[in-house]
Amino acid sequence: MNAIWKLMMGAWIRVYRLSRGRFGSSFGWMGGPMEALLLTTIGRKSGRRRTVFLGYLVDGDRYVVVGSNSGLPTDAAWVMNVRAQPRVTIQVRERVLEATGSIAGPEDRARLWAELMGVAPGYARYETMTTRAIPLVILTPAEV
Repeated sequence: MNAIWKLMMGAWIRVYRLSRGRFGSSFGWMGGPMEALLLTTIGRKSGRRRTVFLGYLVDGDRYVVVGSNSGLPTDAAWVMNVRAQPRVTIQVRERVLEATGSIAGPEDRARLWAELMGVAPGYARYETMTTRAIPLVILTPAEV
């Protein structure tokens, strides 16, 4: 991640947290309107908490985020962190929840990807830029 992107991400995260999700939670994302959440993982190498700002879909009681990594050949660091340690924290607007992250299996992924294309068709471009299957990560809150 380049320095400018890190600064922007840090600013978005601070605004989202300070406003309890009132600012930064709704905007145009990948060609369509999406809501955003904060995902905090434990770094698989550092053991430190790492937070990212991601658009999401709702799937029943669960939240679904896209591990596109801008179409690069490797998964985003946060996806690798979820694979190593599935216990995560999410902030959805003012709600802060403990959750478990899992990679969508083939059937769920096909269904959720089709839904994603209806909301944020820009992700289709990333899919053409890489040979890997872009993971969809399902976040299941602990209270569910």
